[in-house]
Amino acid sequence: MNRQDCIHTIKQTHLDRLTFIILCGGKSGVKGTQNIPLTYIDYNNMVIDHQIQTINKNYEHAEIMLMTDFESKKIIQHIDEKQYTNVRIFENRNYIEESIIDAWRLAVNCCSEGSFYLIHGDRIFNADAITPYDENKISISVYNNIKKNYNLGITYENNKLINISYGLPSVWSEILFVPKLYYRTIKSKLNNAKAGKIYTVEKFLNIVNKEIDIYVDCKNKISIKSLKEMI
Repeated sequence: MNRQDCIHTIKQTHLDRLTFIILCGGKSGVKGTQNIPLTYIDYNNMVIDHQIQTINKNYEHAEIMLMTDFESKKIIQHIDEKQYTNVRIFENRNYIEESIIDAWRLAVNCCSEGSFYLIHGDRIFNADAITPYDENKISISVYNNIKKNYNLGITYENNKLINISYGLPSVWSEILFVPKLYYRTIKSKLNNAKAGKIYTVEKFLNIVNKEIDIYVDCKNKISIKSLKEMI
């Protein structure tokens, strides 16, 4: 995938505040690399550079938050060297003992009230993947994977989520959009997730979907790849 093909200007939205939360944790599992954000996807660009540059080329005033854990110091050094002025970094020092929902909770609690995207750190995406399906609806996006799907997949009808689970044919992009309208609701549910014994993404989203419709963006222009598909 040519990186330039992923970049175009998104039409002006009416979002008064938009935060992009990127979960930059974990090892890439690729020989010669250190962690997911600092993995090279071409000669000049790492995963984190592609993500930040795609966001910045399409949203002039977006705020970007990186939630780091594994090798945080190296990520901080890289961001400083690149001089990304709209990027804030939060370290999750308890990541070994915590679940992915704990990371979501910490990230959402750290961002200001407003609309936000929550993106898992190994996603390579284009502008259409970060264009809201509807600025007032919670939404997730899907993409096609030619290999058997061992990741989280979803079933949906008329663009409404039915279920999210492993092994389903439509692959979840691991990108979630939450509009300002539902910021406090999602924040509250994340803060109470542990008390409700909710530790996984699929359980959390399925519970949310019982109370608030989650919509599925499946337009053909969306381009998303996982790091494993890129290298």
